[in-house]
Amino acid sequence: MYKETLRSIDGVSLFPVIAILIFVIFFLIVLYFVIRMDKNKVQEFSALPLENGPENSNSLTQAVNHV
Repeated sequence: MYKETLRSIDGVSLFPVIAILIFVIFFLIVLYFVIRMDKNKVQEFSALPLENGPENSNSLTQAVNHV
């Protein structure tokens, strides 16, 4: 059923090509920004899950209280 529906659409074979191009372009853009990212920023981001500062726990408490 789906095959017949897709076959009836003109130019449907172009959609997979467009989808892979969008994916590759997006991947390359993200890769470019990651490579150019400041190394100090990378260190800061890598430590985020391990921080237990008062600002992190306070924002979590506020978020729980709002729910």
